[in-house]
Amino acid sequence: MTEDWTVDAKWRGVDLARAYLTGNRVRVAACLEGLDTERLECVLALLAFSYDDLLGDLGPFMKVSDLDKVAAVAPLETELATMTAVHRIAANEVGFAEAMTDLGLVDRIHALAICSVVMLLGAFGHAGAVAHLDKVAATCERMGYTRPYTLT
Repeated sequence: MTEDWTVDAKWRGVDLARAYLTGNRVRVAACLEGLDTERLECVLALLAFSYDDLLGDLGPFMKVSDLDKVAAVAPLETELATMTAVHRIAANEVGFAEAMTDLGLVDRIHALAICSVVMLLGAFGHAGAVAHLDKVAATCERMGYTRPYTLT
């Protein structure tokens, strides 16, 4: 994983989470568009690190109503698989890793983003969750890691 890929993956994770948070289905789909398997795996890895940090800081609490609202923005081709997985996690039916085993790479990325956004909503509310993601983005920029692509 090169530094360029890491920066790109970090931004895509932030942008994907923000798109879910703002209910922007077009931007949700655009965040991963055109990425090859290696770059998708990089996004997945960085989202997993972020998810683990959030889980440690905020705990696993996820409201099903928030899950439904956030997951409804998933691309149609991934919505059912993703919603099924995140509902199993929220119900404590299975752990995150087990819920992800049957999902494809892109579905896992969406599931991680959805669960992260729902945890942020539960901890901070909508405005606080947006502020949290804005803070993450500002930190990236302050460290000299500007967004390496243009948002659509």
